[in-house]
Amino acid sequence: MTEARVMRIATGETRQITTWFVGGWFNCPWCGAANPPEAQHCDNPACWASKHATAEHVRAEQDRRAREAAEREQRLRAAEAQAAGQQRYQEQRAALWAERVATATERGACLTCLRRSRWETEPRYRRHRRTDFHTAKA
Repeated sequence: MTEARVMRIATGETRQITTWFVGGWFNCPWCGAANPPEAQHCDNPACWASKHATAEHVRAEQDRRAREAAEREQRLRAAEAQAAGQQRYQEQRAALWAERVATATERGACLTCLRRSRWETEPRYRRHRRTDFHTAKA
């Protein structure tokens, strides 16, 4: 049976029934519950198309869902902005480190001492007399 029937909720909104089964049974377009062929309302008491649903309850639930969707979207945008800011920070930090390494290499300075210093704000460019300064035992 593939007739074009709709299921109405308390607010007057309708959705077309699209899933039909043998014997005329169909799935509610609002909640997905199985209903017998003669059903005018959904048999699921929690469904908006149920005969127990009121327009006030349905509108309140729709408003709540809309608010939650807006909050999710806002959290998603905030997380994306945070991730973008973090990415920019990491890129700037990597560029600064590359600049410091280039300067240290040009001066013949020790990269270990540069890394141990406050290289972002106060880089320390040290040259050692021995190449094994950090590995030799005193």
